[in-house]
Amino acid sequence: MRKFITSLSLVMCLAIGFSQNPASDSSAVQSNALRVFINCSYCYEDYLKTEITWVDFVRDQYVANVNLLITSLPTGSFGTDYNLNFIGLENFSGMRDTLHFTSNAIQTEIEVREALAQTVRLGLIRYLAHTSDWSKVMIQSTQKADSLQKGVGENPIDDPWDAWVFNVSGNVYGGGQKVNTSFDFYGGISANRTTAK
Repeated sequence: MRKFITSLSLVMCLAIGFSQNPASDSSAVQSNALRVFINCSYCYEDYLKTEITWVDFVRDQYVANVNLLITSLPTGSFGTDYNLNFIGLENFSGMRDTLHFTSNAIQTEIEVREALAQTVRLGLIRYLAHTSDWSKVMIQSTQKADSLQKGVGENPIDDPWDAWVFNVSGNVYGGGQKVNTSFDFYGGISANRTTAK
């Protein structure tokens, strides 16, 4: 019995020791990496974490050295205005930046989340430049000569829908009891057109 208790105590001590080892914790952050905490209600957070790999995204705001607050408001043209506040913490205390971009009604969800990720990258560059990890990032321009004539949010020249956006919605509800049954169908169609004029 004494051997069993001694063995059990040894196993428990080893288990406690391994569970408290920070090196074995997959969420442990690197000391020299830029640590970012994202604070938003709905901002494609998983997409941002998979696309921006040169920073450590942390779940605890108290270990971050950059707090990123993302808010959004709908616009009158059925788009969304995103406001990104970068707040420096620890060795970046006092550094604050605000960037924003506005999506329009003809952009797809993929285009919106890519634009959001690009805006986050641009905002984090300033902070990354003050760390030893700045060499992980290479900045390139994708600007082409033929795209200089296009303005931001401008409708494409060869748009087959002529800037019209159609929305179709429907809802079906059915219910029944021993004496009474009901079936309801609601539907709606809307069309909107937003142009530079």
